[in-house]
Amino acid sequence: MNRQPIMLIDDSRVSRMMFIKFLNDTPLQFDIHEADSGEDALKVFAQKPEIRKFVVDFNMPGINGLQLIERIQESVSDAKFNLLTANTQPDVFARCKALDVTVTTKPITRDKVIGIIKSLNNL
Repeated sequence: MNRQPIMLIDDSRVSRMMFIKFLNDTPLQFDIHEADSGEDALKVFAQKPEIRKFVVDFNMPGINGLQLIERIQESVSDAKFNLLTANTQPDVFARCKALDVTVTTKPITRDKVIGIIKSLNNL
């Protein structure tokens, strides 16, 4: 079975570890790439331009999750994104809708990770 490349971008190491644990509980196989900031994610993406699935935290130091998504969308049109956020402000949701980005509210649970994977895979 082919391993799907996916990038997980979150400045919280604990959040990334939890997400990966839940992700590994699914029957699908992933080639997981991690980044702890938007800037780091751009570096990883430059080295792994085949990545088309991204799970992005909204609130990070430096460039935020939506700014990162916009930058990646400038270079690839077929990428799929899920934004993780504890921020429930309507303008964040409106911006996500405009960018065709799925939103998942924190905290992350196993069921939410399954929903994210279904969304990223159009299931």
